[in-house]
Amino acid sequence: MTPKLIERLNRLEAGQAGRAGQGPVSCELTQVWLRAVAIALGGYPRPRASAPSHPEDSFSDGFARALGYADHDDMDAQAEANPKEWGQRIEGADAALCARYGADACPDPQSSGSKVMTAALNEWAEAKSQNPDWPQADDSGTLARALTAYGVPAEPAEARP
Repeated sequence: MTPKLIERLNRLEAGQAGRAGQGPVSCELTQVWLRAVAIALGGYPRPRASAPSHPEDSFSDGFARALGYADHDDMDAQAEANPKEWGQRIEGADAALCARYGADACPDPQSSGSKVMTAALNEWAEAKSQNPDWPQADDSGTLARALTAYGVPAEPAEARP
């Protein structure tokens, strides 16, 4: 994601946060949100063979797809030409992400829960980016026991991926 697009997104979200009575959105929370949109709504990462216009898929491309653009370059050009439409697409992505995860609204960026979650996700992303041998699958037994320790009810075995 280019600094120019992050800055534009931060300005848009700061305006929305001010209207909603929440504090300013942190850079870290914005970065987590960008990743979530790119992955959950934009299908990031795409297999190399499915993206002929670029040798590699990027978070920016996934984010652009989530907003309905072809790729990062298309999004950048369209956002420059029509910032109001870009803002509407951002709001649509925000609503779609909340709907996907069953949230009434995005969390308050000033809450301690949001800060802890953001820090944990950033730690995870940093560790994964520095370790090419990061395990692709979790040990489901260990994960199930840990979830139970946190009070999350066990899922039936057929519901797990």
